[in-house]
Amino acid sequence: MDTMIKKYCALALLAFSMPCFPLSALEKQAMQDQLNQQTLAKPFDANNPADLKAYLDDAVKKGVKPPLEPSPHWRRGYTCDNILSYGYTGYRNCMLYYRYYGCYYC
Repeated sequence: MDTMIKKYCALALLAFSMPCFPLSALEKQAMQDQLNQQTLAKPFDANNPADLKAYLDDAVKKGVKPPLEPSPHWRRGYTCDNILSYGYTGYRNCMLYYRYYGCYYC
């Protein structure tokens, strides 16, 4: 047991003693280009009704309760469609609340 601890300590010491070299501007740009390419490779559509319906059905089936606090952009008289312009998460939570309680933040 004692030798195992010594091995781990030696390995940790070796790892922390290795010099760290900053990335060049060219390497940073290559990494950013790769991340951009990966992000754009998978399209995302917040307005996809099929994805939202699948999420809501799954949440109801699992018994997930929606957040009780509405989006900070919520105003009396709004519907969930009014919240969508402020972000998808608030819209999704509003739709879950409506599905769960049958009203808009009543």
